[in-house]
Amino acid sequence: MDSRNHGTESPEVAGTDLTPEQFQDLYLYIADNGVFVGISGVSWRDHVALKAIDEPTTVPEGLTIYLSAGWPVAVYEFDVGYRVMPAFRHRWEWRRPDEQ
Repeated sequence: MDSRNHGTESPEVAGTDLTPEQFQDLYLYIADNGVFVGISGVSWRDHVALKAIDEPTTVPEGLTIYLSAGWPVAVYEFDVGYRVMPAFRHRWEWRRPDEQ
């Protein structure tokens, strides 16, 4: 597991005003430790409960990091898909069929 944390005190993110360096650090944390699940890897039911942080860039359709209860759980790369932290991914996999 990569423990890079150059611009923040912990993996928890209190706000969304990240510098480009902090955003990149958080992205690398998810990219290094997450699992690629494709474009449809996050259901709309779970997606609406997540808080989005858009990449601080002028590039259209940049990266988007998603938080759950202040913790980074996924990153979306436009036209590529989602990379999700394993603990959050398992929460979706173990859900009963009647909860989907």
